[in-house]
Amino acid sequence: MVETRTESGRPALAELINEHLAAQRAANSVIKDWDARRSETDVPGVAYAEALLAAAAGEASAQRNIIEHKPADRREAMGKLIYISAFLIASQATLEESERATILFSVDGF
Repeated sequence: MVETRTESGRPALAELINEHLAAQRAANSVIKDWDARRSETDVPGVAYAEALLAAAAGEASAQRNIIEHKPADRREAMGKLIYISAFLIASQATLEESERATILFSVDGF
């Protein structure tokens, strides 16, 4: 993947979105792999839980990077809001109050 950076050297929103999508795909792959293992053999519950936790942590970290991202301009601010909205609708997830405040603060002024 080609890194795209803003003038300040921070990752561009597009890069963060690509990282988040990759983390989601990786988490889904881990879940499918472990579910297949569990259906074929007796997998210890602790190993299964650790694998799921690690996959979820990667996805959560990538999501947090988007939430904390300060857009470079109005277009990127709108893109951030649209991506987060689409993610929330598709995943039926919610945000914590602190996450909502961080998002609104990051796009304030655009």
